[in-house]
Amino acid sequence: MDEWTAATGFAEAERRIAVCASEKSESLDLGGLALQDLPPEIAKLTWLKYLFLGPDAEARNKPHLIYNGFDKKRCNALRALPDALKSALTQFTQLAWLDLSHNDLSELPEAIGNLTTLEDSWT
Repeated sequence: MDEWTAATGFAEAERRIAVCASEKSESLDLGGLALQDLPPEIAKLTWLKYLFLGPDAEARNKPHLIYNGFDKKRCNALRALPDALKSALTQFTQLAWLDLSHNDLSELPEAIGNLTTLEDSWT
């Protein structure tokens, strides 16, 4: 799908989370789905190593797609991380990469500071 709405993006996020859970995938890409909130089921994926909540994969690989005219349609619009994810962050003991870039987050939870395996993050 070329352009997501908050509703279609949320449904796609739920689908991707279910696939990730059933396959025990180490990576979850919810980038660019126009998300304003995250499905609470994401908090159960504590084995994740890579979590992408920023721009879509194409924009991550070709940053000029965002920076030249800042195409918000390629990003999410998260204003805050859901409480379920905030409280579960300490259980994400394998997380090495967290991409929260190009969202509308006004603050990050303190628990992010406890992610000792985090190698890189984009906020």
